Amino acid sequence: FGGSAFGGPSSKSPLFGRDGWYENTRYARRGWDRSLSVVGSGPDRRAVCDINSTCPSDVLPMHAVQVSPGVVSVETEFRRGALGNQPTLSVSDINGKSIVVVYAWPGRGDLVAIDIPDERVNFGDADHGLGDFTTPGKWFGLKAVMDTVKRTIAVHVRRGRGGWVPLNRQPVPYFDPEARGTRWFLRLGTYKHKTVENNVLEMDNVAVRQLSRSR
Repeated sequence: FGGSAFGGPSSKSPLFGRDGWYENTRYARRGWDRSLSVVGSGPDRRAVCDINSTCPSDVLPMHAVQVSPGVVSVETEFRRGALGNQPTLSVSDINGKSIVVVYAWPGRGDLVAIDIPDERVNFGDADHGLGDFTTPGKWFGLKAVMDTVKRTIAVHVRRGRGGWVPLNRQPVPYFDPEARGTRWFLRLGTYKHKTVENNVLEMDNVAVRQLSRSR
């Protein structure tokens, strides 16, 4: 979020309409897009969402990307102001069919979930050993690694800017068996469960990396 598209080094800038970030028009018409902006300066430049004024029925915002067949990772860092929200990283194909959905549970500082077909798999401190790494006020990372040929995913988490820790030891299938292709929508943010004090979510260092290419 330090690029020129997001405004000056110390100015406040809208997030939507910048470098491919967008919101579904039915939400934008109702003003929910105004809840997201880019703030701060230098290395502290980041996206901020006021969850109390955000649409309760979808994850915001979205970003369109084109990747190549092979292995691709999508990652972002979150910092939440309250345990009442649910920081989420998800990826869907161009038709809206979900590839991966991973999120930090509301009300818990250690619990992360991966949604897979017909099941939700939870991982706590006993699995990742990071303790309450998503506690309010602390940065943490979520990363999904997708194999577009095998159509499988692997999820990793980290405390702060520390090393990545794998959650599922074996790759699991795409969330939607019908998800296809390499034109994706990244959906980053949180659902609004209820209005709570300091219900803010910050995001930084969103990255899409092509780890290998298939011929």
